[in-house]
This record gives sequence, C-alpha cells and structure tokens, in this order.
Amino acid sequence: LKLASMQRGEAYFAEAVALAQEIGHRDAEIGFLGNLASIYEWTERYAPAEKMFVEVLAHLQSKNETAAILQVYRHLIKVNEKQNKHSAVIGYAEKAIPLADKRDKVLLMTFAESLITAHYKLGDVHEAHQATRRAIALARSAGEKEKEASFILSLAESQMMHGQLTDALETYQAALEALRRRSRVVDVAHVTGRIGMILAELGRIEEAIPFHMEAT
Repeated sequence: LKLASMQRGEAYFAEAVALAQEIGHRDAEIGFLGNLASIYEWTERYAPAEKMFVEVLAHLQSKNETAAILQVYRHLIKVNEKQNKHSAVIGYAEKAIPLADKRDKVLLMTFAESLITAHYKLGDVHEAHQATRRAIALARSAGEKEKEASFILSLAESQMMHGQLTDALETYQAALEALRRRSRVVDVAHVTGRIGMILAELGRIEEAIPFHMEAT
C-alpha cells in the first residue's frame, strides 16, 4: 500500500512539474520538484533526489527564502550521507550552520552533528575535534544544555581514544561539570571513572583514587 501510494505521488508530482514548466510558473515548478525529490529520497534513489534538491536550493536562494533553504539543506545533507559523500556533507553543513544559527535550534544541532560525523568518516580527527568545539559553543549559545554536555563528552571520548590524554582529562572535567548539572547519573559515573583512569595513566595515582572510588 505504501509503495503504491509513493508511485501515485511520484506520477502526480512529475506531471505537475511538467505542467508548471509548460505554463512557465517557476515557483510552482520548484514546489512540485521539491515534493518529487522527497519521494525519490524516501524510495532510496538518492542521486536523482540530490540533483533535484540542488535545483530547488538554487531557486530558493535566489528568492532568499531562508526557512525553506534550511529544509533543503537538511535533505541534501541526508542524501549525501546515504551516498557516503562526506565532503559534500561538510560543504552543505558549513553553509547551513550559520544560516540556522539564531533561527532554528533543532536544525542547528542536526547540522553540527552531521559536520562532526562527516569529518570522522573521512578520518580527519583534528577537523572533527574543531567542529565539535564549535558545536559546543553553538549549543551553549542556543541554550541547548543537553546537547552541549553530549558534545563535550563525545570530544573527550575521542581525545582519549586518540591518545590525547592531557586534552581528554581537561575535557572530561568540563564534561563532568556539565553532566552533573543535567543530573545524568550514568554518564557522571562513566566520566568519573575515565578521569580516574587518565590520572592513573599520567602517573597521578593519589589524584586518581578518589575518582575511582566515586565511580564505583
């Protein structure tokens, strides 16, 4: 039933695009094309969906329709993620983030997460860490305290995994404060244990003991 509905929708919007082109109604054509692109995305035909969304984006940018532009960026990031086109994801996210800032907190956080993930997928750890630091600042500015704490924690975890123990210790300590403020008890226990582990690795045994005791 769902597939049949999609097929009917695709046929309808394809015909609507053609009719709008025939009568020269560009705004209507773009509206129908955006709907058609969404159907292509939902049915996992990401490459043609991307091509349509690019056309929609160009038209909306010429009209300076910010809210609609942000939604198209969301679609473009998603279809490029599905195609493992991580450099393209970075390009779109870098453009979308300043546009979403102060306008749409939910999309802002989504774009920031996509940017970080794309850098990691490409193996660019330094760039991923830089993007995470920017995301922390954006979350703090937007009042997204849960996201801020999560971004700090993810940065600390990555720093530890990549052997950046001194940086990780500082970041975990910041994460611990943020997580305690949010009463995230399980994460607090995890981070307390991490701090104890790093202090021990750095030879600061006396400092490590209280954290190990608290974690258990």
